[in-house]
Amino acid sequence: MRHDPTIIAIAAERGALSALEGSCKTAIGAHARLCETSLNLIVEALSPDGRHRFRRESEVTFAPGADREAAARALGLELGRAILEEGGDLIALPD
Repeated sequence: MRHDPTIIAIAAERGALSALEGSCKTAIGAHARLCETSLNLIVEALSPDGRHRFRRESEVTFAPGADREAAARALGLELGRAILEEGGDLIALPD
């Protein structure tokens, strides 16, 4: 059974983690909250030593008939890329 609210929230969170190239070795997280017509997303990343914190939060309002899953993923990718641009090497673990 497909639960659309869960699918939409996961699309946003996974979009952010994808943009940040997240793994279990990076301190990153994303939290989506879905309302009836909008989705709020918080994305955060920390440097490995915890000294630097990068956080973005935004919301998308869904137009009637819109592909809500695609819009959620796009928001996640946007916020993840913004953090990656700001944090760059500070949030990546050395090889």
